[in-house]
Amino acid sequence: MFRKSARILFLIALTLVWAAPIFAVTYTCSMFPVVGQDVLDKDRQIKEPSGITYHPAKKSLFVVSDDDFIFETDLEAVVKRSAKLTLPGSLKLDLEDVAVNTRTGVLYVLSEKLDAVLEVNPDNFEVKRVFTYPQKFGTKTIYEKHPKDNGPEGLAFMPGKKPEEDVIIVCNQDDPPNVIKMKAPAPSDKQDLTPVKLTVISVTTMPVKDLSAAAFCTERGTLFVVSDFNNVAFELTRDCKIIRSWALPGDEQEGIIFVNNCLYIAQDTGKILRCKLDRNFFRKAE
Repeated sequence: MFRKSARILFLIALTLVWAAPIFAVTYTCSMFPVVGQDVLDKDRQIKEPSGITYHPAKKSLFVVSDDDFIFETDLEAVVKRSAKLTLPGSLKLDLEDVAVNTRTGVLYVLSEKLDAVLEVNPDNFEVKRVFTYPQKFGTKTIYEKHPKDNGPEGLAFMPGKKPEEDVIIVCNQDDPPNVIKMKAPAPSDKQDLTPVKLTVISVTTMPVKDLSAAAFCTERGTLFVVSDFNNVAFELTRDCKIIRSWALPGDEQEGIIFVNNCLYIAQDTGKILRCKLDRNFFRKAE
């Protein structure tokens, strides 16, 4: 009986060792140096926020929601104005994130439904241009034709030293969880809704799934990519190499942005979390 029990226990242990890599990814996280925290939009004027960014010229936050609305707010997340984004021939866009081109001031909005980046005028919320990207990069799959709620979720603008070095980052939630680095489009004053494919520079597959948000931290010169299921933000170099990971406050974090020594977190559950960070955090990353 003892030998039989011991054999059963050995087989169970062996099974768990084999199964462990399937069910868990282990990594060490740093803690964001939070010195203060408050909750904004307590009355939930913004329903199901799915992305957030800061427009330095307007000194405003821009927030998008799952129901295709875009909001301009002050830094207390009080809504100044809002509108529903529309595109001819599209009943639903499913907006997942927003970023600002800090060089031109236009907004980029990510549509999960279309697998596309929409260029939006921040003054009137009019869609000016539509950008897509290929499914393949060489032999590497960038994204699969996704089922519902499994496509692109994170978006960031990363300025270069020169305009031609500016890039757009798109994060695919799953299948596979890729960080896609692409050349930012040249500026244009004309409205043209004919989809244009962006040029892919690199594709990086992350060690976890459920990528949900992205933001470039100008002060540190690094990119942050969020996995909301894991409550973690990965910090990447400009070449999309992971240098560290951070335990992320909040719940169902769908958007992040760094503003005035603060980390703003848009939560899909509603409300926006503002975390005041120690100013020493905002130094060039080592």
